[in-house]
Amino acid sequence: MSEDTDLKLLESAKDDVALLEYDYLKHLSTLSLVTLGGVLTLTQDKATISSGNVILVVVMIALAGTSALAGIDMIISAKSKGKALGWTYRFTRLLAMAAFGLGVGVFLNMFLDIIKT
Repeated sequence: MSEDTDLKLLESAKDDVALLEYDYLKHLSTLSLVTLGGVLTLTQDKATISSGNVILVVVMIALAGTSALAGIDMIISAKSKGKALGWTYRFTRLLAMAAFGLGVGVFLNMFLDIIKT
């Protein structure tokens, strides 16, 4: 193989990773919206649920969706300018998944406590 072909394959692989990252964040933002709707629907009975925990869950899931959308914007911006994704993108992706996991975890804990009683 020539050096030109190797460089084209390398660029193609980098584009494939960016597409995977884009799809991942798009999926996470949609999942955050659906989860947020489910949480708000299931927590309408305020007699047995702590409002502080509900606020924490809603804020964490909303932060996950917002971070995922910011990450999508960073990918589009970087690819349209021909630049590499920086550390802010990696932080945003990590924040999105961590916030989603925390929000869902707190919600499941609340939900299981309600089921036990």
